[in-house]
Amino acid sequence: MFNVLSQTSTALELLLSIDKSFYQSPKVPYRFINNDGIWIELIVPSIDTKQGNVQNDFFSDVTPLAMEGMQWIENARLFKETIIGLDGRSANITTIHPLEYAIYKNWLGQREDRDFLKHTRDIEQSKLVTKIITEYMPNTP
Repeated sequence: MFNVLSQTSTALELLLSIDKSFYQSPKVPYRFINNDGIWIELIVPSIDTKQGNVQNDFFSDVTPLAMEGMQWIENARLFKETIIGLDGRSANITTIHPLEYAIYKNWLGQREDRDFLKHTRDIEQSKLVTKIITEYMPNTP
């Protein structure tokens, strides 16, 4: 089986192997954007909590993000699924469980110290993910 991770040494190199138009945002250092306007945000903790060390070299081009609630995200359940692209190719994806993401975004949006624009976006993301789970993922635990 082809393992793209073994052929790339940084997160940006991995993204470029998928789409050559990805670049790191000059304004948000953990955000990578392609020519189609797709954003991928790679959020890594400041310290590898399992090893007690700085993150490995794969994430050397990703600026660590320190924010309140990050530990909760790091400890959230994982969600594993197979996705199928428009070209018929498939890939396995592992991400935070969508329900836990929705709960986290709702919590974040309720915080009084949250920027208004981010507050509104967080609440809308929470509602959207909850709707997707309800309508399209009825068997999601």
